[in-house]
Amino acid sequence: MRHSIAPYGTFGSLLLVLCVWGFYIGNRSGKWGLLESSLFLSGIYCLQVGMGLWYRISLKDGIISRRAFAEPRVSIPISDITSLDHPSPKLKAVVNFNTPFRRISIVGHVGGVRKLINVSTKHFLSEDIRLLMLAIHEARPDLELPRT
Repeated sequence: MRHSIAPYGTFGSLLLVLCVWGFYIGNRSGKWGLLESSLFLSGIYCLQVGMGLWYRISLKDGIISRRAFAEPRVSIPISDITSLDHPSPKLKAVVNFNTPFRRISIVGHVGGVRKLINVSTKHFLSEDIRLLMLAIHEARPDLELPRT
């Protein structure tokens, strides 16, 4: 699935403006602290964006897979999906920042083990999410698709 720029664009734009302003102030006054600080913050933000872009959802040969930074790959065959849900965020997830707020949860039981894939509606293009849901619905018409 293709990534959306939405979660990264606003803060990235603010950092760019801060860098330009820091360069302007540095040129006029010779004080480069603002530019150095904004470049440092931009570097940290680039690392965060890189980790966010590592997050991938794919559908290949009837298996939905999720790859995320510093987490094991999770794969669920479409035939083993037990439910699709559009849950609201819980307070613990909001505090820990470890689960996307707006998401579709794909739950399956593979070999008796419960597996979960969260598809962030913020990080992926809505058209790709719609195509994924249609592919699941075509293979499993018995599952109720979540309303988003």
